[in-house]
Amino acid sequence: MKKLNTQDMSIISALRCNARESLSMVGKNLNIPHSTIHDKVKAYELNIIKKHTSILDFSKMGYECRATIALKLAKYQTKELHDFIRSKKEVNNAYEINHGYDLLMECIFRSRTDLKMFMDELEEKFPLQEKHIFEMYNDLKRESFLENQEAHAGKEAM
Repeated sequence: MKKLNTQDMSIISALRCNARESLSMVGKNLNIPHSTIHDKVKAYELNIIKKHTSILDFSKMGYECRATIALKLAKYQTKELHDFIRSKKEVNNAYEINHGYDLLMECIFRSRTDLKMFMDELEEKFPLQEKHIFEMYNDLKRESFLENQEAHAGKEAM
């Protein structure tokens, strides 16, 4: 896809703010015809938009423990580890990383006991050289990149 212009960035910003808002309302708010918005969103869905989703408050659903886990394998088992984490419902996000670690995972559990059971299973299947577990207590900022493009554009122009 070509480089995104200001109009593209405004549309994407509106979608980041509220993906459930009707395309008609997005067009009205941005002063862009609905048909243009529709065509652009369809094009974005081919290569920019990976998935439409909802951001949930997991604690209100009974998932009281969120953890970010960094792992360094003791021996090369990358494919097996990737297959394992893809199969685990508790793994919300997973990334290959650098600086001596192999993987970073954001996981969601009902309790610390479930976190411990997950880690016990992981360590039983994979010899780990190093692990760091960070429990997350409070979101300070989440999924907001490119959300308010108009405000950022105004600041950058100053």
